[in-house]
Amino acid sequence: PLCAQRGFAPNECLSASFVAARPTSAPLRTTWLRAHNPPLCATRSACAAQLLVLLGCNSRAAALQQPHGCLATAALLACNSQAAFMLASVTEQRGAAAAALHLKSAPPPAAATPGAVSSPAARSATAIAEASASTGDFPDVVMRAAVAPRFGPNSVLEVRDDVPREPDPKPGSGDVLISVGAVSLSPGDIRMLSGDTRLVKKPASWPYVPAGDVCGVVAAVDPQDASGLQVGDPVIGTWEIFGVGGIAEYCRVPSRLVERKPPKLSDVEGAAVANSAVNAMLAVRDAGVKPGDRVLVIGGAGGIGSSIVQLARAAGAEFVAATTSQARPLLESLGVDLVIDYGVEDWAAAAEAAVKSAGGRRFDVVFDCALGSAGWSAVLSRRLLKRGADGGVCIGVVQLDWHIDFVTVWQGFSWALPVLWRYLWTWFWPCRLFVPRWVMLMGAPRGKSLKELLGKLEDGQVAPVIDPRGPFAFTTRGVVAAFDLLESRHAHGKVVIDLHKRWE
Repeated sequence: PLCAQRGFAPNECLSASFVAARPTSAPLRTTWLRAHNPPLCATRSACAAQLLVLLGCNSRAAALQQPHGCLATAALLACNSQAAFMLASVTEQRGAAAAALHLKSAPPPAAATPGAVSSPAARSATAIAEASASTGDFPDVVMRAAVAPRFGPNSVLEVRDDVPREPDPKPGSGDVLISVGAVSLSPGDIRMLSGDTRLVKKPASWPYVPAGDVCGVVAAVDPQDASGLQVGDPVIGTWEIFGVGGIAEYCRVPSRLVERKPPKLSDVEGAAVANSAVNAMLAVRDAGVKPGDRVLVIGGAGGIGSSIVQLARAAGAEFVAATTSQARPLLESLGVDLVIDYGVEDWAAAAEAAVKSAGGRRFDVVFDCALGSAGWSAVLSRRLLKRGADGGVCIGVVQLDWHIDFVTVWQGFSWALPVLWRYLWTWFWPCRLFVPRWVMLMGAPRGKSLKELLGKLEDGQVAPVIDPRGPFAFTTRGVVAAFDLLESRHAHGKVVIDLHKRWE
């Protein structure tokens, strides 16, 4: 309607609508361009450029001027903002630049003499035009991505449109290139960005693109890969040790860490279950939750806790209690019997009262997703959990503290030794006669754990939980806000960034 009010022709309205929809798959973009031939009229290019800005395209479109604005606008329709900028600056290569925007069957561009190419922008545009004349495609040489130039606070993050695009997977690499639709954040993303765990988690190079739990569409695959994934498949991808590359239009992921997305899930929901829900499933399995068990989840409204309460209930837990801050309605909707708001009451005292009200029957399993050493001390002093000999077990999702410092080797030992000691002495059989066992959660993925989790999701045993303040926009402000929320430790569910959402 906005296009029509400004007097655009039907084909121009369709072009602008395409930009609003913003398909992220390169093959889909190319197919659309070839079908509709969208270059806009030069006489209306300035107005069209401003309209494209309003529709969420790159801010560089604001600089487009006649008579070459139509060419750069068409480049924006190809979702290549750098090419648009270069084409907009070329004044002496109109014929060669236009060839880059024609259909595959278009005649080759009129070659320009070398002497006519006087600027770097002109030479770049000419190279793009020559490549496009032979392939019929407009190459994606850059992509939009959130990058961090150094360790630091969340404010160092910046969303840019000139980040070198991830190349297609090489034969034998075993990788899949995903055109990303949404990405979720994990605590490890905060720790890597801050540099607090640089001894074990640091980028391979600078600047780097954070996060690694993605959902989108397969854009390219290793031709030798045997996973069966094909271009166009909707997929979910995760990471093993270092989650990087996710907050970008394209992300490369090993095919063993990629599974097809169930049709019932949106991209935002798919990204939300990529990692934390898998860890929750493994935690419930490691704990051996069985019908009739009484379960306590410390930090039940977070990304992993909200999935644990669902999966514990699905495993047959008779009674589920969970601690939270200002998320009572959420936890009650997930089937929690006792919601303890630690902001207004002592959570350990409330849990102890629940034990007494059950005739002294202690909890069979405690999942600590928030406190670490403080939570373990409270479990022991309040006698909330059964003895290890009776099957009582505490799963430490957080081991010592949510904040971790791994900058020096000594700090690494200072973290690892207490964790190892706690595990060993509670594992020793005589100790189990007096105290519960404590087990550190070894994170995902394990084998085909993501595929198994997606099966449970389709069976209705677990559902994605996304913080209602999201999904966040794929802008600098939106990405920083998402990281700030995660770091505050007051997210209710998963924090997700929607890469299709480019305005706030």
